[in-house]
Amino acid sequence: MAERMAYFGLSVNMVAFMFYVMHRPFESSSNAVNNFLGISQASSVLGGFLADAYLGRYWTIAIFTTMYLVVSSTVLFSVFCLFIYL
Repeated sequence: MAERMAYFGLSVNMVAFMFYVMHRPFESSSNAVNNFLGISQASSVLGGFLADAYLGRYWTIAIFTTMYLVVSSTVLFSVFCLFIYL
């Protein structure tokens, strides 16, 4: 339940962040958020297909969790480096 609330909370606040902080046009901001939501929904269908057809449930979870951790660590490291140099 908390993941779902974070997902929708992020999607609402991301438009305001892109508009006010990043100074992107409102149309571009809402388009980027819609693309994010669409890719998020499509990736779950793609993951389900891969799990059922090729990889199996546990290998799919292991692969996509590893990808998630690598990307999250990269983003965390880049933000950390940004704050060090400011």
